Amino acid sequence: MKKIISLIKKHEHFVIWILAIFLVAGLSLNMQLAVTDELWNFQNIYKMIQGGVIYQDSNVIITPLFFYLGFGLFKLLGANFFVFRIYNIFIFSLFIVLIYELFRILKISKTKSLLYIIVIYIINITLPIIGANYNILAIDFVLLGILCFIKNQEKKRKGSWIFQGIIIFLVFLTKQNIGVYYMIGLILAEILIKQDKKKAIIELIQEFLVSAVLLFIFLIYLYLNGNLYGFLNYTVLGIREFAIQNLGFNLGESMMGILMIITIMIIWGVVYQLLKNKFSKEQNNNIQTLVIFSIAMLPIVYPIFNQAHIRIALIVSSVSIIYIFHEILLKEMIVDSRKLQQIIAIILLIMIIFSFSHIISWAGQTEKQELLYSNPYFGAIIPESMQQDITEVCSFIKENKKDVIILSRYAALYMVPLGKSHGAFDLPFLGNLGKEGEDGLIQEIKQMDDKVILLPKEKDFIQESEKVDHFIRENYQNIGEINNFDIYEITR
Repeated sequence: MKKIISLIKKHEHFVIWILAIFLVAGLSLNMQLAVTDELWNFQNIYKMIQGGVIYQDSNVIITPLFFYLGFGLFKLLGANFFVFRIYNIFIFSLFIVLIYELFRILKISKTKSLLYIIVIYIINITLPIIGANYNILAIDFVLLGILCFIKNQEKKRKGSWIFQGIIIFLVFLTKQNIGVYYMIGLILAEILIKQDKKKAIIELIQEFLVSAVLLFIFLIYLYLNGNLYGFLNYTVLGIREFAIQNLGFNLGESMMGILMIITIMIIWGVVYQLLKNKFSKEQNNNIQTLVIFSIAMLPIVYPIFNQAHIRIALIVSSVSIIYIFHEILLKEMIVDSRKLQQIIAIILLIMIIFSFSHIISWAGQTEKQELLYSNPYFGAIIPESMQQDITEVCSFIKENKKDVIILSRYAALYMVPLGKSHGAFDLPFLGNLGKEGEDGLIQEIKQMDDKVILLPKEKDFIQESEKVDHFIRENYQNIGEINNFDIYEITR
C-alpha cells in the first residue's frame, strides 16, 4: 500500500491518467449495442469514413469538432465500435484528469483531490455508458478553460488571452450552445471578479477576437468545400424546431437537478455570504469563479430534461459545491492521514477490479461473436435477437431491386453494416431536419420514384416525426411487412 501511495506522489499526472482509463474502460466497453446516441454518433462518423460529407450526407445538428476528431481516430485505428469506445474512454478519462487538476490548482491536497474525484466519478458513473459524446468533450474544454482562468487569476501569464480565445472556439466548435454558455460565464467572471474592469473588458475583447478569427477561418473552409449552407442549415436554422418540438420534462429525473440548483443557491446566497469574510481573497475569487461557471452551465438541461443532460449540466456545480464545503468544513475535518490514504487506495482497488471484471465479461462475449476487425460492429455486444433482426432486414434490403429507405431511428442499425446512407432519412428527428423541417422531408418524398420505405409499426419515441409517417401511410401503398416494419412502395 505504501508503494502505491509513493508511486502516485512521484508520478502524479501519469498515474491519474492511467487510473482514469482503468476506471472508465470497463463500463465503456461492456455495453450492448443499442439504438441510442452512441449508435447515431458512430453512424455519422462512419459515413465520413465512407466518403460522406458531414451536414450533407448526415443531419448532424451539432458543431463538428467531435465528429472530426472521431474521423481522425477511425482513419488511424480503423472504423469500428471498439475504436469508438476507445474514443469514449479517452474523452471521459480526460474529464476525470481535468477535474483532478482543477482541485489541485485550487490548492487541495493530492489525497483529498483523489477522494473528491472518487465522489464525482460515483455521482456520474452512468455517463460513460452513453458512449462517446460531444457533450462530455465540450465539458472537457470548459474545465480546461476554467483551469486557465483560475491560473491567470493566481498569476498573470503573458498571452493567456490567446489560449482562452482558443478554448472559446474549441467549446463552440464541439457544441454550439455550450460554447455560448461558456462565453456568458467567462464574461461574467471577468467583469465581476477582476477589480480592473477596463483591463477585464480589453482582455475579453482580445479573447473574443481570437475565437472570432478562428471561427471565420473555419467558415471559410466550409464555404470553399461547398458545405457552409449545410452547416448553417442544421446547426442554426433548424435549432428552433428542435427546442420547441423536443421539449421534454420528466419529474423524477428533474428533481435531482432542481435539488442541486436549490443547493447551489443556498450555499451561494446564505452559507458563503455569511462566511466569505473568513476566506482569503484568492479563495473568494475561486469560489466566485466556480459558482459563475456553474450557473452558466445549467441551461444545458434545456430542452431535453433527462438524466444524462442534468448530470452533464451539474458537473461544474459538483466541483463548486465540493470546493466550498472543502474550504468551510472538510479541510479541517478530514485529515490527510495515512489511514485516509489507505482507505482511498482500497476504494480505488475495488473500483479497478470492478472495471476489469467488466472488461473480462466484454472480451468473452465479443469473442463468441467472431466478428472481423473490419466489421463496424466489432467490439460491440450484440444480443442474439438483435443480430437475427439485423441479418433479416439487411438481407431484405440487399435482395430488393429498389432502393430501400428506413424512415426510423432504427435506420442506423441496418445502414451501418450495409454501408449505405440516405441523409436525413436515417435519423428523421424533429429539429434534425434543417430549416424546412418535416415539410422539407415530405417534399423530398414527393420527388421520389421507384423507392421502398420501411416505417416502424409503432411510434415509441417523442423526437420522431409523426407528420412524415402519416403522410406516407396516407399516400402510398403498403405492400407487406418485415419484422417490426411496414413496407411502403413509392412510385409516381
